[in-house]
Amino acid sequence: MIRAQCNLTVLLNCLILSALLLTQPVRAKSAEYQFQVVRIGPGNSHITIRLLKKASGKPVPNALINVGAAMGPGGVPTMVVPGMAVPDQRPGEYTLLVEPGMEIFDLDLEAAVPGETELVVGKLHLKDAK
Repeated sequence: MIRAQCNLTVLLNCLILSALLLTQPVRAKSAEYQFQVVRIGPGNSHITIRLLKKASGKPVPNALINVGAAMGPGGVPTMVVPGMAVPDQRPGEYTLLVEPGMEIFDLDLEAAVPGETELVVGKLHLKDAK
């Protein structure tokens, strides 16, 4: 039941983000924002990231974050899997759930931030964060 609700939430977020991507100009506003790895675990199946506004250092809540995860088994990246980072319990933090047993190497991130007309893009190297 909980998994079905999570899947429905992810689907709705994907639809909203898709609508935003189709109606908004695609220009990076990366200089004003920063993605950070908060924690990885348990295992490699949960990754929590934070989106900060650099000028204030404050977390950015209510963003829709689209993720491309370079991942694979046995220490070898073999595929890029699309996903959505869902809001965590703390404002400005988002959790990405991935298939257990797969190691994630890099995250390509695109965020639709409330009040901004441009997408925020970034990349996180998880090998560096461990």
